[in-house]
Amino acid sequence: MGANKVANGGRYRYWQKGFDCCLEIFDCDVSDSSDIICTVKSTNCIVSDITVLYVNDDDIAGIEPKFRQNLKFDEINNCLQLSCRVSGYPIPYVTFHFRNRRIINNQRINKQKVSIINYQRKGKFRKYDIYFVYDLKKKEIISLLYIDRRDDWWLLRINNPTVDDEGKYVALARNRIGRIFSSCLVILSDKNLSAYITDV
Repeated sequence: MGANKVANGGRYRYWQKGFDCCLEIFDCDVSDSSDIICTVKSTNCIVSDITVLYVNDDDIAGIEPKFRQNLKFDEINNCLQLSCRVSGYPIPYVTFHFRNRRIINNQRINKQKVSIINYQRKGKFRKYDIYFVYDLKKKEIISLLYIDRRDDWWLLRINNPTVDDEGKYVALARNRIGRIFSSCLVILSDKNLSAYITDV
């Protein structure tokens, strides 16, 4: 947008489905008015197209976020899934938090030296934000997280959860009108004790 590259996350989400490249901007305001340039690169060439986004002051009215379904969790086939459903105008965007940090920081592995790799995947409905948590010492992926949106549903999936993933999770929904949060306490019924990391 303008001269700045759009970072995927927060108010901005983009994904590719087939030949279509899509950009979502949540909670638009007048300051978002600018030229939007889509650039595609290949080994042989670079092409781009441009459009102009103009946000009117008259479009500023809205409805504060509301949870139509509070945050809840399920255990499905060795996967921890947290979900919530939100409404509001402009469409609210949701961030997930665990131990007072955004979920991408994944506190279950805070005693190990790791890197977090973001990978974009084509989904049937939306692009997934996929976070590989990679143990640099063991040289293996130790966790995989998906953050997905399907219409007004927001989902967080954690594969192969351990007791270190237990605790209070918070979903924070926000738009320019306001913000609201919902929380739930995760207690796993099928615990993999061998992967437990003790907090000191």
